Amino acid sequence: MSAPGGARPRVLLTGAMDPAGERLIAEAAEVVLAPDARPDTLRRLIADADVLVVRSALPADLLDHAPRLIGIVRQGVGVDMIPMAAANARRLPVANVPGSNRHAVAEHAMASLSLLRRRTLALDAR
Repeated sequence: MSAPGGARPRVLLTGAMDPAGERLIAEAAEVVLAPDARPDTLRRLIADADVLVVRSALPADLLDHAPRLIGIVRQGVGVDMIPMAAANARRLPVANVPGSNRHAVAEHAMASLSLLRRRTLALDAR
């Protein structure tokens, strides 16, 4: 993958990611980490982005400001944070990372079972 003019593609991250993942992306592309996820910040930065990696909800009009964008990746499960109608209208591929939260979900389930079994919440309410 190359950006216009043969330059390295620019990947915009809407939030921090694991340093190992960021290094992996940096081997093939220029990584730009948004300093915040405010709509105005994202609208400004997306103008030069080829790929968008999403960690927070996107403003509905964000893709109107993304002339170079060729794809969107949701760093996590689901795509509810992405304006899918706009992405589909532009024929942009959208990907997510299903199962990436399976360990956290399992830990939460086990902790909840433990709380229920020990009646922790009921005892705490007394």
